[in-house]
Amino acid sequence: MKHALLSLALLLAFITACAPLTVTTPPPEPQVVRVTYSATLRPWVDALHACARQTPEIALIIDERSLASPDLETADLTLWFGEPPQGYTGTAFNLGADEIVILAGSNLNSSRVSLLRLREIYSGAESDIQPWSYGQGSDIRLIFDQVVLAGAPPSLDVLLAPNPAAMLEAIAANPSAIGYVPKSWLSGDMQPIAVDGDAFWQPVLALTATEPQGGLREFIACLQTIAE
Repeated sequence: MKHALLSLALLLAFITACAPLTVTTPPPEPQVVRVTYSATLRPWVDALHACARQTPEIALIIDERSLASPDLETADLTLWFGEPPQGYTGTAFNLGADEIVILAGSNLNSSRVSLLRLREIYSGAESDIQPWSYGQGSDIRLIFDQVVLAGAPPSLDVLLAPNPAAMLEAIAANPSAIGYVPKSWLSGDMQPIAVDGDAFWQPVLALTATEPQGGLREFIACLQTIAE
């Protein structure tokens, strides 16, 4: 009996030794993708997360901050509102467009306003209207000031909102207020004031310091698809 058990053990050992080894290859480490964006483009956060789920080879890190220029040192991708800044030498991918819309309380008493009147309001010429804007370095303010003020300084009486959410609250609470937000922020019953021309339409871009590769390139392609 002992000899039979020993023979069986030797046979099992021989079979095990001859069986091919199964080598499990560990999954590759995900490519970390750091994305920065301003509060202006906060409505794009859902698209960022959706494309991260569709691109499992990346690990997404997002950071909302005030952006006066693209973050090319710490971020792999910067969501950017408007044309690339002067002197920009990186790569730009068009994701879509958004429009700056004018909102005002009942004191404006008009459904349309000209750029000339906006310039007068933000220069302090209409004391019964309280203009609102954003802090220095805000991407949306830079565009608004270029289009409306054309280099002229705004009135010292202009009040500042930290982000479009605060701007919406300020205008809703004050019938004399006038301000502006991206159209993508609009919801509910707020109706924008019509403005002559199309200068407030601006591109939404994905900016990278170099030509993207691998998962980052697929991630950007997904963002372009969602925006269509």
